[in-house]
Amino acid sequence: MTRRLCVLIAVIETAAIIGAAAAPAHAESAEELLAPYRTKRALYVFLDKRAPTCAPIDTEREFCSWRLSNDRDSWEQLADTIGAGERFALACVLPRSGADRRPGSCTARVAGKGRRIGVDEAEAALANARTFLELARLVGTSPDQCQAVGDDERECIWRVSSYSPGYEQIAGLLGTRKKVRLTCTLPIETRSVPDREPESCRAAIGAR
Repeated sequence: MTRRLCVLIAVIETAAIIGAAAAPAHAESAEELLAPYRTKRALYVFLDKRAPTCAPIDTEREFCSWRLSNDRDSWEQLADTIGAGERFALACVLPRSGADRRPGSCTARVAGKGRRIGVDEAEAALANARTFLELARLVGTSPDQCQAVGDDERECIWRVSSYSPGYEQIAGLLGTRKKVRLTCTLPIETRSVPDREPESCRAAIGAR
């Protein structure tokens, strides 16, 4: 296959995605705006070809997030639907196969604008986040890294700052206004997605 033909195919694929996924002219919510963009590839194209950070939820799904700021063309459309300021995060639960996502599987949240909470409330929120997906939704982004520890567990690390939608909940664990590193030991991704063990998450000041 010649280079010219490869380029032509890529252009046709992109045009097909954009043509098949035209955003509503006056969307009232992020989900309505994103409804036409049903695959990971379509979201990638809409979001100015910005690659997401992704981690497996189970054997069939992954959690992907984009941290968006006003240097992107897609920012204004999404910002208008949620009343965002300079930055926010988009998070989606997507099929690992690349197939269409389910309706309502993407959420957009403003970064760093949450209500300050105390240690007790923050600890309760963390305790209620018993699975990887619940933790990712609490923070509002995919973890920065995950690695296997043994045969049936993985360690996932979120570097949480004011650019993270769930910053107030995580910073509240330590009563700090600084960056926080949240480290959790979780069951390896399987079809059943078992709960994590109590006390399996720890927070520390600093992102390293």
